[in-house]
Amino acid sequence: MLTKKDEIAIAKNAKTATLNVKYIMEEARFRKIDGTTIDDVAQYIKNYFTSKREANEGDEFEIFIGTDSQRVRRGRLVLYATVICLYTVGKGAHIIYTRTKRDDIGPTQKKTKKLKGSDPHLYQKLWWEVDYTIQVANYLKKNDVFIGQGIAQVHLDLSTNPENKSNSVYKSAVGYVESWGYNARCKPNAVAASYAADMCVRS
Repeated sequence: MLTKKDEIAIAKNAKTATLNVKYIMEEARFRKIDGTTIDDVAQYIKNYFTSKREANEGDEFEIFIGTDSQRVRRGRLVLYATVICLYTVGKGAHIIYTRTKRDDIGPTQKKTKKLKGSDPHLYQKLWWEVDYTIQVANYLKKNDVFIGQGIAQVHLDLSTNPENKSNSVYKSAVGYVESWGYNARCKPNAVAASYAADMCVRS
């Protein structure tokens, strides 16, 4: 669980990448909660699980990946935080994260008689959350991080309730995630996105 001290460290040390980055792993600089930069995130995770296994035989591990976003500078920019939660079952999670931002997403539109259905700008904003999360998952998969490390879950900050705005992305996002072979989790079971990434993006 992130403490107030963790939040302050994120705000003090987190850096944002180039605007409108499409391939997050080319620009991403992952950090620990204390602000320490991680040079090789795949090797860092492998080493982390190796040390945990050596210290605690019998522990089970899972990897949760999720992204959340927030509009900043009066809505002109969208800031994204993507987290990787290294979860020791029953004992808590070690969180690492990266942040990036975009200025090519239009403002959230107010509902009017002329504007019916889903907000295209909101859809675009949320879809980048899904895309960045999958990019990180694919990077870890390509670098053999998931082998022998337990279950990998993709957490989406999306609602299954049709009355909520984020539901407009729900069906297509879950289908996309599962097409890559990952387990998709949405609210309220998406702690990597709706809690950890939310804390990182708001700090």
